[in-house]
Amino acid sequence: GEPQDAGAARAAWLAACQEADGAWSPARHGGSEEYRPALTALAALALHAAGGPEREEPVRRAGGALAALQRDDGSFGGQGRALYYNQALVTLALASLAPRQPGLKPALERALAFIARRQSAEGGWDYEAGSGGNAAVTAWQVRALASAEGQGFGAARVPLRKGLRWLRGQTRDDGHIAYHRESAACSEGVTALAAHALMTAGRDFPGLPELGRQAAATLSVGGAQGADCYRDYAKVLALDSSGAPGQAEAVRRLLLERQAGGAQDQWGAVGGTLYTAAFTALAACQTGGRW
Repeated sequence: GEPQDAGAARAAWLAACQEADGAWSPARHGGSEEYRPALTALAALALHAAGGPEREEPVRRAGGALAALQRDDGSFGGQGRALYYNQALVTLALASLAPRQPGLKPALERALAFIARRQSAEGGWDYEAGSGGNAAVTAWQVRALASAEGQGFGAARVPLRKGLRWLRGQTRDDGHIAYHRESAACSEGVTALAAHALMTAGRDFPGLPELGRQAAATLSVGGAQGADCYRDYAKVLALDSSGAPGQAEAVRRLLLERQAGGAQDQWGAVGGTLYTAAFTALAACQTGGRW
């Protein structure tokens, strides 16, 4: 079908853009080089999700590149916002690739230790000093931790539970999920990311999946204005995980239409066409809340 074809086409483009060292360079495609680890992780996840024998070698090379980007403290570079997105996305990619690439496990263990050290006392993560956390970056860390715990990495267990508890505390009576505790407004992207984390990473905890479904029920299908592949990818994840595949498909098709129409993504300066291609491919390949 159309979404799968679009995902395969973008995965092929991503494979063709891989650098000689196995990474991807945002600067070559209109983005910011400080997000090189995160964009390499996103591209690797997109190729992994697309599957097929032709993807195996690019994914293997990407895994090696991600491990090579790791610093002595277990992080993957960047400051503030870039540090935490790099950390979460690379850790998620390492956890996803490790079953086929066991040599990545030491890097994954160091990455998990860094995430645990940087968790706030309240249980969240943030790039602003003195904050207890923000829902967007916390949802990504929770997703990475859940993926690692699912493969038997015990170091993920405690920070995962603390992170889920923090996200539960952000959920409002109307189902929306606040970015910060004191935030007046709630964005669909943040609500969708956190809803997906509650439903999937929190599936074994009483009440959390239901909170996630309530949050997913607040999401619009066609009302959001402007191209935002990050938001729309998160909405596809949340709607599909909540048992609303028809709504997820509608958002996915809207995302593809915006991309086909040349709409300028509001986050394009972060990762350029690598960013939009990877998120669009992941949205096209996503089924059952997996990606």
